Amino acid sequence: MAEEPQNPQPADQANSTPTNTQPASTESAAAASGAQPTSAPEPAAVPGEPATQPATPAGAVPPPPAAQAPAGVAVPQPPASAPVQPKPVFAKGCVAIAWEDIKASPSWLSRILLLGLISCVPILNFVVIGYLLNWVREVPFGGRTTMPKPIVTGRNFEVGFYGFVIALVFGLVAGMASAVLVWIPILGWVAGIAITLFVEMATYLAMVRMALSKQIGEGFRIAKLWEALKANWGGLFVAAIVPSLLVGLVVMAVFIVLALILAVFVALPASVAASGAAASSAASAAGLLVSLGLGGALLLVAYYLLACMASTFASALAYRAVAHYIGRFAPEWANEARVAMGYPAE
Repeated sequence: MAEEPQNPQPADQANSTPTNTQPASTESAAAASGAQPTSAPEPAAVPGEPATQPATPAGAVPPPPAAQAPAGVAVPQPPASAPVQPKPVFAKGCVAIAWEDIKASPSWLSRILLLGLISCVPILNFVVIGYLLNWVREVPFGGRTTMPKPIVTGRNFEVGFYGFVIALVFGLVAGMASAVLVWIPILGWVAGIAITLFVEMATYLAMVRMALSKQIGEGFRIAKLWEALKANWGGLFVAAIVPSLLVGLVVMAVFIVLALILAVFVALPASVAASGAAASSAASAAGLLVSLGLGGALLLVAYYLLACMASTFASALAYRAVAHYIGRFAPEWANEARVAMGYPAE
């Protein structure tokens, strides 16, 4: 015999709709009794649940629900933009401070002249470069002493030789780049001049950086040189290029004046001999030419010595100014030099 299904439903209720068994609403009861219907009280807000949104009129687009973070979770905020740091303003420029440092040294003029005489001798000019670099290396470390008295030392020669190698490598790079661009009319010449000035500024930075740690490899840290150069390229141009440029213009002007004077004195005896047509006049003209030749040679030697002295003064001013530039715009180089020399960074 087959088993009967559990909880069977009557046939007349299988397809019927369930009836509403809830009691009549409050409004209907109020209408039956003749009382005014009262609005149902709003349900109290349940803690931890979002508030009920108001009903949206027919045909209106409902607003998007406000995003709410779960309880106890912090809502991420957009990062605040970092304030723009203003560039530092200094009372005096690097060249002005460097000039004050040179003048503060006792007998600075005689020392510059002596350095200029030594720089005229090949190989010994390494000593002059090292002397200047060893003097200016104190600035990024916070020192400002006068020019030291010892000049010809082994330490100065070593640092000067490193500086010569750095200048030679950078100069070869600038020369090759300029040689390629010189074939382009006008634009190539302008680009060649710009590259030469750019490499010259980088050379000064590289030589002073090398002097900080006295390691030649530090002078070829191109990334570090680029960071320091772009910090204030206008200030670096004034510190590294302007002293040599001004001194070079003065030296060139003096050379032009001396060349004109020699040309006048050489042409004068020749004109006298041609117009006099006498043996005595020819002899005196020849003697004058010989004396002018000897005098002119001595004058050119004196000019060369003065040019070396002027170039030494420009180098001292430029190196010291670049050291002040590094102290202002690349102060981290001092700590990097301490670490490179084996000392703890401050």
